[in-house]
Amino acid sequence: LAIANLYGRSAFNRYYYAAYLSVREMLQSGQPDYAGASHSDLPGLLEGAVLKRIKVEVRRQVKLHLLIHGDGEAMIHVATAALT
Repeated sequence: LAIANLYGRSAFNRYYYAAYLSVREMLQSGQPDYAGASHSDLPGLLEGAVLKRIKVEVRRQVKLHLLIHGDGEAMIHVATAALT
């Protein structure tokens, strides 16, 4: 029990929760549907729905000639790395 209490107060845990709150707030501002995401759902949401939306939008912009194919692929690569 004492070890669990120490973990709950660790710098790592405080950092993790602060990062979760920041990401949740950012997601809520861009997509209100994500408002109820719990911290355990967040990795799947980021690597799933959010990344899919980015890929669809980048490919749409490439198709409309608003982005060069290589630039679009680079954006997808950066987004994938950031979200994972």
